[in-house]
Amino acid sequence: GVRLLLLEDGALWPQLRAQVPSLQRMVYLNHTVDPDDRVMGLDKWLPHEGGTLEAGPSRAHDMATLVYTSGTTGRPKGVMLSHHNILSDAAAGLDSAPMVNATDRFLSFLPLSHMFERTVGYYLPMIIGAQVVYARGILELAEDMVSQQPTLLICVPRIFERIYAKVQEGLPQGSFKRRLFEKAVDIGWKRFNKQSSPWEDRLWPLLERLVARKLRARMGGQIRLIIVGAAALAPPLSRTFIGLGLPILQGYGLTEFSPVISVNRLGDNGGASAAAPTMMRRIRPPMRACNLRATNRLRTRHTRTCRRYGKPATYIAYLRAAYL
Repeated sequence: GVRLLLLEDGALWPQLRAQVPSLQRMVYLNHTVDPDDRVMGLDKWLPHEGGTLEAGPSRAHDMATLVYTSGTTGRPKGVMLSHHNILSDAAAGLDSAPMVNATDRFLSFLPLSHMFERTVGYYLPMIIGAQVVYARGILELAEDMVSQQPTLLICVPRIFERIYAKVQEGLPQGSFKRRLFEKAVDIGWKRFNKQSSPWEDRLWPLLERLVARKLRARMGGQIRLIIVGAAALAPPLSRTFIGLGLPILQGYGLTEFSPVISVNRLGDNGGASAAAPTMMRRIRPPMRACNLRATNRLRTRHTRTCRRYGKPATYIAYLRAAYL
Protein backbone atom coordinates (compact mmCIF):
# COMPACT_ATOMS: atom_id res chain seq x y z
CA GLY A 1 0.00 0.00 0.00
CA VAL A 2 0.90 3.67 -0.33
CA ARG A 3 3.10 4.95 2.51
CA LEU A 4 3.96 8.49 1.32
CA LEU A 5 1.65 10.95 -0.46
CA LEU A 6 2.75 14.33 -1.86
CA LEU A 7 0.00 16.87 -2.58
CA GLU A 8 0.27 20.32 -4.06
CA ASP A 9 -3.17 21.23 -2.70
CA GLY A 10 -3.63 20.09 0.88
CA ALA A 11 -7.38 20.70 0.58
CA LEU A 12 -7.61 17.40 -1.34
CA TRP A 13 -6.54 15.38 1.70
CA PRO A 14 -10.03 14.91 3.28
CA GLN A 15 -11.25 13.35 0.03
CA LEU A 16 -8.30 10.94 -0.11
CA ARG A 17 -7.94 10.00 3.57
CA ALA A 18 -10.18 6.93 3.47
CA GLN A 19 -8.55 5.60 0.29
CA VAL A 20 -5.04 5.24 1.76
CA PRO A 21 -5.29 3.39 5.09
CA SER A 22 -1.65 2.29 4.85
CA LEU A 23 -0.37 5.90 4.58
CA GLN A 24 2.37 6.93 7.03
CA ARG A 25 2.95 10.51 5.85
CA MET A 26 1.10 13.12 3.73
CA VAL A 27 3.15 16.14 2.67
CA TYR A 28 1.48 19.23 1.21
CA LEU A 29 2.88 22.34 -0.49
CA ASN A 30 0.28 24.91 0.50
CA HIS A 31 -1.03 25.55 3.99
CA THR A 32 -3.77 23.38 5.43
CA VAL A 33 -5.01 22.65 8.93
CA ASP A 34 -5.59 19.04 9.89
CA PRO A 35 -5.28 17.30 13.29
CA ASP A 36 -4.00 14.11 11.68
CA ASP A 37 -0.40 13.64 12.88
CA ARG A 38 0.49 12.07 9.53
CA VAL A 39 -0.01 15.43 7.80
CA MET A 40 2.96 17.77 7.48
CA GLY A 41 3.88 20.79 5.38
CA LEU A 42 6.83 20.56 3.03
CA ASP A 43 8.72 23.28 4.94
CA LYS A 44 8.63 21.15 8.11
CA TRP A 45 9.16 17.81 6.40
CA LEU A 46 12.39 18.82 4.67
CA PRO A 47 15.41 19.54 6.92
CA HIS A 48 16.62 23.14 7.05
CA GLU A 49 20.17 21.93 6.43
CA GLY A 50 21.46 18.96 4.51
CA GLY A 51 22.93 16.08 6.45
CA THR A 52 26.23 14.33 5.92
CA LEU A 53 26.32 12.30 2.73
CA GLU A 54 26.96 8.63 3.28
CA ALA A 55 27.74 5.95 0.74
CA GLY A 56 24.75 3.74 0.04
CA PRO A 57 24.80 -0.05 0.31
CA SER A 58 24.57 -0.57 -3.45
CA ARG A 59 27.47 -2.15 -5.28
CA ALA A 60 28.76 -1.07 -8.67
CA HIS A 61 27.13 -3.92 -10.56
CA ASP A 62 23.80 -3.81 -8.73
CA MET A 63 20.86 -2.78 -10.85
CA ALA A 64 20.29 0.99 -10.81
CA THR A 65 17.29 1.27 -13.11
CA LEU A 66 14.83 -0.56 -15.30
CA VAL A 67 14.18 1.06 -18.67
CA TYR A 68 11.78 -0.29 -21.24
CA THR A 69 12.82 -0.01 -24.88
CA SER A 70 10.56 1.91 -27.25
CA GLY A 71 9.58 -1.16 -29.22
CA THR A 72 10.86 0.08 -32.60
CA THR A 73 12.87 -3.14 -33.05
CA GLY A 74 10.27 -5.50 -31.62
CA ARG A 75 8.29 -6.00 -28.47
CA PRO A 76 9.42 -3.58 -25.70
CA LYS A 77 11.92 -5.20 -23.34
CA GLY A 78 12.90 -4.25 -19.82
CA VAL A 79 16.59 -3.34 -19.79
CA MET A 80 18.42 -3.84 -16.50
CA LEU A 81 21.23 -1.27 -16.17
CA SER A 82 23.69 -1.21 -13.31
CA HIS A 83 25.34 1.78 -11.60
CA HIS A 84 28.56 0.80 -13.35
CA ASN A 85 26.86 0.69 -16.76
CA ILE A 86 25.56 4.25 -16.49
CA LEU A 87 28.48 5.95 -14.74
CA SER A 88 31.12 4.39 -16.97
CA ASP A 89 29.14 5.54 -20.01
CA ALA A 90 29.01 9.09 -18.62
CA ALA A 91 32.77 8.97 -17.93
CA ALA A 92 33.41 7.77 -21.48
CA GLY A 93 31.30 10.65 -22.76
CA LEU A 94 33.50 13.12 -20.90
CA ASP A 95 36.56 11.46 -22.40
CA SER A 96 35.03 11.91 -25.86
CA ALA A 97 34.15 15.58 -25.24
CA PRO A 98 36.84 16.91 -22.87
CA MET A 99 35.77 20.53 -23.52
CA VAL A 100 32.66 20.02 -21.35
CA ASN A 101 33.30 21.38 -17.85
CA ALA A 102 31.77 22.83 -14.69
CA THR A 103 31.18 26.23 -16.30
CA ASP A 104 28.66 24.78 -18.77
CA ARG A 105 24.93 25.29 -18.54
CA PHE A 106 22.74 22.49 -19.92
CA LEU A 107 19.16 23.20 -21.00
CA SER A 108 17.18 20.00 -20.48
CA PHE A 109 13.92 19.34 -22.31
CA LEU A 110 14.03 15.62 -23.18
CA PRO A 111 12.31 13.15 -20.81
CA LEU A 112 14.53 11.66 -18.12
CA SER A 113 12.91 8.30 -18.83
CA HIS A 114 15.05 8.31 -21.98
CA MET A 115 18.58 7.01 -21.24
CA PHE A 116 20.14 9.51 -23.66
CA GLU A 117 18.94 12.43 -21.57
CA ARG A 118 19.47 10.69 -18.25
CA THR A 119 23.10 9.70 -18.86
CA VAL A 120 24.31 12.66 -20.95
CA GLY A 121 22.01 15.43 -19.69
CA TYR A 122 21.66 14.44 -16.02
CA TYR A 123 24.42 12.21 -14.65
CA LEU A 124 27.21 13.70 -16.79
CA PRO A 125 26.67 17.34 -15.65
CA MET A 126 26.24 16.09 -12.09
CA ILE A 127 29.66 14.41 -12.26
CA ILE A 128 31.44 17.58 -13.41
CA GLY A 129 29.39 20.04 -11.35
CA ALA A 130 27.77 21.78 -14.33
CA GLN A 131 24.42 23.53 -14.15
CA VAL A 132 21.20 22.05 -15.56
CA VAL A 133 18.21 24.27 -16.33
CA TYR A 134 14.92 22.50 -17.05
CA ALA A 135 12.84 23.97 -19.86
CA ARG A 136 9.18 24.68 -19.15
CA GLY A 137 8.12 22.64 -22.19
CA ILE A 138 8.59 22.24 -25.92
CA LEU A 139 6.24 25.15 -26.69
CA GLU A 140 8.34 27.48 -24.52
CA LEU A 141 11.68 26.05 -25.61
CA ALA A 142 12.57 28.93 -27.95
CA GLU A 143 11.93 31.48 -25.18
CA ASP A 144 13.86 29.41 -22.65
CA MET A 145 16.91 29.14 -24.91
CA VAL A 146 17.04 32.94 -25.26
CA SER A 147 16.45 33.67 -21.58
CA GLN A 148 18.67 30.92 -20.11
CA GLN A 149 21.52 31.11 -22.66
CA PRO A 150 22.66 27.47 -22.43
CA THR A 151 26.16 26.52 -23.49
CA LEU A 152 25.31 22.86 -24.15
CA LEU A 153 22.23 21.16 -25.58
CA ILE A 154 21.27 17.49 -25.64
CA CYS A 155 18.94 17.27 -28.64
CA VAL A 156 16.95 15.08 -30.95
CA PRO A 157 16.66 15.87 -34.68
CA ARG A 158 13.03 16.98 -34.31
CA ILE A 159 14.17 20.18 -32.57
CA PHE A 160 16.30 21.19 -35.55
CA GLU A 161 13.48 20.30 -37.93
CA ARG A 162 11.23 22.74 -36.05
CA ILE A 163 13.85 25.50 -36.03
CA TYR A 164 14.61 24.99 -39.72
CA ALA A 165 10.92 25.07 -40.66
CA LYS A 166 10.46 28.31 -38.69
CA VAL A 167 13.43 29.90 -40.44
CA GLN A 168 12.17 28.82 -43.86
CA GLU A 169 8.80 30.45 -43.18
CA GLY A 170 10.53 33.82 -43.06
CA LEU A 171 12.45 33.31 -46.33
CA PRO A 172 10.14 33.76 -49.34
CA GLN A 173 11.12 31.88 -52.48
CA GLY A 174 13.37 33.96 -54.75
CA SER A 175 13.82 36.70 -52.13
CA PHE A 176 17.12 38.38 -51.36
CA LYS A 177 16.87 37.13 -47.76
CA ARG A 178 16.68 33.51 -48.96
CA ARG A 179 19.63 33.93 -51.33
CA LEU A 180 21.64 35.55 -48.52
CA PHE A 181 20.77 32.69 -46.15
CA GLU A 182 21.69 30.02 -48.70
CA LYS A 183 24.97 31.76 -49.50
CA ALA A 184 25.85 31.90 -45.78
CA VAL A 185 25.14 28.17 -45.39
CA ASP A 186 27.12 27.32 -48.52
CA ILE A 187 30.22 29.30 -47.55
CA GLY A 188 29.97 28.31 -43.90
CA TRP A 189 29.89 24.62 -44.84
CA LYS A 190 32.89 25.07 -47.14
CA ARG A 191 34.80 26.79 -44.33
CA PHE A 192 33.89 23.95 -41.96
CA ASN A 193 35.37 21.48 -44.45
CA LYS A 194 38.35 23.77 -45.17
CA GLN A 195 37.35 24.06 -48.82
CA SER A 196 36.50 27.77 -49.04
CA SER A 197 38.28 30.12 -51.43
CA PRO A 198 40.12 33.30 -50.33
CA TRP A 199 37.24 35.37 -51.72
CA GLU A 200 34.69 33.36 -49.69
CA ASP A 201 36.82 33.76 -46.56
CA ARG A 202 36.75 37.54 -47.01
CA LEU A 203 32.97 37.50 -47.51
CA TRP A 204 32.28 35.31 -44.48
CA PRO A 205 32.53 38.00 -41.72
CA LEU A 206 29.67 39.91 -43.37
CA LEU A 207 27.53 36.78 -43.78
CA GLU A 208 28.34 35.72 -40.23
CA ARG A 209 27.07 39.04 -38.89
CA LEU A 210 23.95 39.21 -41.08
CA VAL A 211 22.85 35.55 -40.94
CA ALA A 212 24.77 33.11 -38.72
CA ARG A 213 24.97 35.31 -35.63
CA LYS A 214 21.24 36.02 -35.73
CA LEU A 215 20.39 32.31 -35.87
CA ARG A 216 22.72 31.55 -32.96
CA ALA A 217 21.15 34.42 -30.99
CA ARG A 218 17.75 32.71 -31.32
CA MET A 219 19.31 29.77 -29.48
CA GLY A 220 20.72 31.92 -26.68
CA GLY A 221 23.94 33.00 -28.34
CA GLN A 222 26.23 31.03 -26.01
CA ILE A 223 26.11 27.49 -27.48
CA ARG A 224 29.49 25.73 -27.31
CA LEU A 225 28.33 22.21 -28.10
CA ILE A 226 25.21 20.37 -29.26
CA ILE A 227 24.95 16.58 -29.04
CA VAL A 228 22.24 14.97 -31.17
CA GLY A 229 21.02 11.43 -30.68
CA ALA A 230 18.00 9.08 -30.75
CA ALA A 231 17.80 9.38 -34.56
CA ALA A 232 19.92 10.54 -37.46
CA LEU A 233 20.06 14.24 -38.23
CA ALA A 234 19.25 14.68 -41.94
CA PRO A 235 22.37 15.75 -43.87
CA PRO A 236 20.73 18.99 -45.20
CA LEU A 237 19.94 20.06 -41.62
CA SER A 238 23.41 19.09 -40.43
CA ARG A 239 24.95 21.08 -43.28
CA THR A 240 22.78 24.12 -42.50
CA PHE A 241 23.36 24.38 -38.78
CA ILE A 242 27.02 23.36 -38.78
CA GLY A 243 27.60 25.74 -41.68
CA LEU A 244 26.13 28.57 -39.60
CA GLY A 245 28.53 27.90 -36.75
CA LEU A 246 26.71 25.52 -34.40
CA PRO A 247 29.08 22.77 -33.17
CA ILE A 248 26.90 19.66 -33.60
CA LEU A 249 28.09 16.16 -32.76
CA GLN A 250 25.99 13.14 -33.60
CA GLY A 251 25.88 10.09 -31.38
CA TYR A 252 24.65 6.54 -31.85
CA GLY A 253 23.51 4.09 -29.23
CA LEU A 254 20.82 1.93 -27.69
CA THR A 255 19.17 1.77 -24.29
CA GLU A 256 20.96 -1.55 -23.76
CA PHE A 257 24.34 0.22 -23.94
CA SER A 258 23.58 2.88 -21.31
CA PRO A 259 23.08 4.26 -24.10
CA VAL A 260 26.07 5.74 -26.00
CA ILE A 261 28.07 3.52 -28.36
CA SER A 262 29.76 6.09 -30.58
CA VAL A 263 29.92 9.85 -31.05
CA ASN A 264 31.68 12.27 -33.36
CA ARG A 265 34.59 14.38 -32.17
CA LEU A 266 34.93 18.07 -32.94
CA GLY A 267 38.08 17.39 -34.91
CA ASP A 268 36.51 14.53 -36.87
CA ASN A 269 32.94 15.53 -37.55
CA GLY A 270 31.62 14.93 -41.05
CA GLY A 271 28.10 15.97 -40.09
CA ALA A 272 26.51 12.79 -41.46
CA SER A 273 27.87 10.07 -39.18
CA ALA A 274 28.55 9.04 -35.61
CA ALA A 275 31.69 7.13 -36.37
CA ALA A 276 34.05 7.02 -33.39
CA PRO A 277 33.39 4.61 -30.51
CA THR A 278 33.48 6.09 -27.03
CA MET A 279 36.28 5.10 -24.69
CA MET A 280 37.00 1.36 -24.43
CA ARG A 281 34.08 0.40 -26.67
CA ARG A 282 34.71 -2.31 -29.27
CA ILE A 283 32.66 -2.30 -32.48
CA ARG A 284 32.83 -4.95 -35.17
CA PRO A 285 32.92 -4.27 -38.04
CA PRO A 286 34.43 -0.79 -37.61
CA MET A 287 31.78 1.92 -38.06
CA ARG A 288 33.54 3.57 -41.01
CA ALA A 289 33.83 0.28 -42.88
CA CYS A 290 30.47 -1.10 -41.84
CA ASN A 291 28.02 -2.21 -44.53
CA LEU A 292 24.83 -3.24 -42.75
CA ARG A 293 23.28 -4.51 -45.98
CA ALA A 294 26.13 -6.99 -46.33
CA THR A 295 26.48 -8.05 -42.69
CA ASN A 296 22.98 -7.30 -41.35
CA ARG A 297 24.66 -7.08 -37.96
CA LEU A 298 26.53 -4.54 -35.87
CA ARG A 299 28.27 -5.95 -32.80
CA THR A 300 29.43 -3.95 -29.82
CA ARG A 301 30.95 -5.12 -26.55
CA HIS A 302 31.83 -3.42 -23.30
CA THR A 303 31.07 -3.44 -19.59
CA ARG A 304 28.53 -0.69 -20.28
CA THR A 305 26.30 -3.27 -21.95
CA CYS A 306 23.16 -4.05 -19.92
CA ARG A 307 23.13 -6.96 -17.52
CA ARG A 308 20.22 -8.73 -19.20
CA TYR A 309 16.55 -8.56 -20.04
CA GLY A 310 14.10 -9.98 -17.58
CA LYS A 311 10.47 -10.78 -16.96
CA PRO A 312 8.32 -8.45 -14.81
CA ALA A 313 8.36 -10.97 -11.96
CA THR A 314 12.17 -10.81 -11.96
CA TYR A 315 12.12 -7.01 -11.68
CA ILE A 316 9.60 -7.00 -8.86
CA ALA A 317 11.55 -9.58 -6.86
CA TYR A 318 14.78 -7.66 -7.36
CA LEU A 319 13.30 -4.32 -6.33
CA ARG A 320 11.69 -5.81 -3.21
CA ALA A 321 14.99 -7.37 -2.17
CA ALA A 322 17.03 -4.23 -2.88
CA TYR A 323 14.83 -1.37 -1.79
CA LEU A 324 11.84 -2.49 0.29
